[in-house]
Amino acid sequence: MANYSYNGNGDLQLFGKGADIWQDQTQYNWYCKKESNVDIDQVCLVESQQNTNSFAKAGCLIHNGMPSVAAHAAIWICIVPNGSIVVLSKASNGQVQQLKSVDGKAVPVWLRVQKTGLSVKLYYSTDSPTTTAIAWVLLHEVQNFFSGFGTDYWHGVWLFPYNRHDLRNQV
Repeated sequence: MANYSYNGNGDLQLFGKGADIWQDQTQYNWYCKKESNVDIDQVCLVESQQNTNSFAKAGCLIHNGMPSVAAHAAIWICIVPNGSIVVLSKASNGQVQQLKSVDGKAVPVWLRVQKTGLSVKLYYSTDSPTTTAIAWVLLHEVQNFFSGFGTDYWHGVWLFPYNRHDLRNQV
């Protein structure tokens, strides 16, 4: 889990470092909540990226199983410093793949991962951080993504490597 703090407005700020998610090691920092047998709607606002590596990422995720457990699935939506919003997935064999991306975006950006049954939808929005009705853009959808992986899910916000991100989190 990442080092984190809350400011006076209830915003969560994550700090941390780690190598990557591309091999069989999962070395990112996250703040999460465990749920069983429920649909999940995880939203965060990435407000800034500071002191960051070009490979750094920050956003929302859902894991089926803890990252330290070999047989788990994971899906992320994140923003990288070059302004791309990226959807990544990790299969039980540890292989990470990029499913979709959209370029030309910048922080602040809203990110959302929504699990209904075994399927997942991933959204983004460039609406103002003060907006009350976010206009979501569906970036990617995966049917039966979590099929065969049990009923426990961890969802939250995450970042890696060597970076600082200010996230407004709804866990």
